[in-house]
Amino acid sequence: MTLPTARPLPRALDLARPLTETQIAAAATAGVAAICRYLWQGGKGLTAAEVRACAQWQVRIVPVFEGRGNLYAYFTAAQARKDA
Repeated sequence: MTLPTARPLPRALDLARPLTETQIAAAATAGVAAICRYLWQGGKGLTAAEVRACAQWQVRIVPVFEGRGNLYAYFTAAQARKDA
């Protein structure tokens, strides 16, 4: 019996800072298929230049939105019901 060859999973990066076109090109050349980036988070947000470079290098973007949840006290049962 021959088992099917598993396809490799796409490689992705999760980043909290903007990337330059050179960095995106290097990542794509190394086999990175996607980057996970914040839509808006102070200086960590996705930039228009990143979107253009990702399109040029065929790297997908996984958008992340985070509005709250940065304090321990935020995580309560009542808040979980509101967020659900």
